[in-house]
Amino acid sequence: MSQNIEKPRLTYFSSRGKAEIIRLVLHAANVDFEDIGVGIWHPINKTQEFKDLVSSNQLTFDALPLFQNKEISLVQSSSILRYVSKKYGLMGTTIEEEALIDQFMEGISDIYDCLKSPFVISYPVANNINNTDNSGMTEVNDSLIEGKIEKVLKERLPKIFGQFERALQGKTYLANEKLSVADIWLFYIIDNLIEVLGDDVKQVVLKEFVNVLNLHERVGQVEGIKKHINNPNRYPKQTFMAVGYDKVLKKLVGQ
Repeated sequence: MSQNIEKPRLTYFSSRGKAEIIRLVLHAANVDFEDIGVGIWHPINKTQEFKDLVSSNQLTFDALPLFQNKEISLVQSSSILRYVSKKYGLMGTTIEEEALIDQFMEGISDIYDCLKSPFVISYPVANNINNTDNSGMTEVNDSLIEGKIEKVLKERLPKIFGQFERALQGKTYLANEKLSVADIWLFYIIDNLIEVLGDDVKQVVLKEFVNVLNLHERVGQVEGIKKHINNPNRYPKQTFMAVGYDKVLKKLVGQ
């Protein structure tokens, strides 16, 4: 049990990262919470604030984000997301509603995996696993990665968004006609795509999915979410994948 915490506290590096969807859920539920940044994440040069947290044994797995309130001290972003969603009424009211929301959250995870997939391979790939020499090896280069990005944009992402489009047919929200964490997470990934890649992503990937775009608009008008995304002090967008996607998008728009 956490002690001496007057209001909920979310601690993370000074960026959006894994904490941003948690922030959006808390803002959607109008939770008054402390949003504490411990400096910019670096794989080697950790900030002193982060080192102090590790030394204090508050981080079960020596990683952030960390959520604390009077009842619990919790790490691991997925665990925190589900906890705050349940606590503040955004994870359904029955086990069946929760299961449906969980189902859609797994589908949204597929979108993230899809977006990251062109960058996963970082070594030559054998066309024939029985080869004992380097013959038949496919060298990983920019052209190969761009080809994978093009397939994501033209085939894989539209397929997944098409499934969400179908799930939203005749509905206001994904599950039980009530705003849930699944709607907020889908909103966030679409909003992030548009913010980072511009309207080109709408033209190439999203233009046929009216229900999905309507959900994005609807969730963006939720008071707490709207206030957060328009906050001038919000952490800046993260563009670590933008360069590869931006180049391929421009080519596809020009076709």
